[in-house]
Amino acid sequence: MLLLRPFMVFIAMILFYIPPLQFIGIALLFFIYHVLIKNRNEHIKKMKEVYKVNNWKFPLEKEGNPFLWLFVYIGSLIVLFYFSTEVTNEVMALSLEELSLYNIEKWKSFLIIFSFFTMWVSYTFMINRIIKDQWKLQESELNHNIVNNRIIILREGSIVMLFRVLTLNFYEWFVLFSLLRETALHYFEDGTATGNYENLISDKIKIKDVAKKESHETDIQENSVENIYERIKKDISFLNDNEKYSKIFYEVTSLSNEKAKELLYLLFKDNWISKEEYDKINNFI
Repeated sequence: MLLLRPFMVFIAMILFYIPPLQFIGIALLFFIYHVLIKNRNEHIKKMKEVYKVNNWKFPLEKEGNPFLWLFVYIGSLIVLFYFSTEVTNEVMALSLEELSLYNIEKWKSFLIIFSFFTMWVSYTFMINRIIKDQWKLQESELNHNIVNNRIIILREGSIVMLFRVLTLNFYEWFVLFSLLRETALHYFEDGTATGNYENLISDKIKIKDVAKKESHETDIQENSVENIYERIKKDISFLNDNEKYSKIFYEVTSLSNEKAKELLYLLFKDNWISKEEYDKINNFI
């Protein structure tokens, strides 16, 4: 893993807004995304080994390929940047009289709109793969006592992109800074950055009693939703909000889609979770 210091984001941002050095800032920006994706892939690969040895269900069924979205994002951003700059230069060179008669060529306007749409979609999917996947894995690690702290904050890619537009791209730098910091702290805590995670493999340490866990998983499959609901209510009655949400997330995502949605609705209807928490968990089902 290559753990970059968050200060690099500040350097890239400064260079990005200095016209003669802008290309260096852009190169650093793409490099940071590349490192984040590479670290994410390596983190998931290492934790898969831990889960396999301990006979735990790995929480990520579909991992996707973030590098594909990164390449699409880079391509669409380059096209958008080039033609937007070209049109801006053309407009700046016109007099006031000429400006009133100026019409952008249709193929250029179409290309700008298409590249902007492609950039939005690719960035959304890329950020979701970097953040959502690792956040979901973090929730599972909490349940298995691999980590004790919730460090990585869940952010929706579409919301990040929207705030980027509203803040003229400054929000992107904030997200990058936060991601470098949060992921590095998480990798140190679960041992994937230091190699300590190998202790969970070589020594086959069972963070929770395996027999009890397997029995619990069998009960989940065999019991009705009503029985599971009553058991969960008892389990979370004395937990704080964070522990309660983590427990509910783990229990619900262990079920089939049909049972999970029915159980989640019951918990929401009886005010065990908020509307925001309900929507977050429902997105993962």
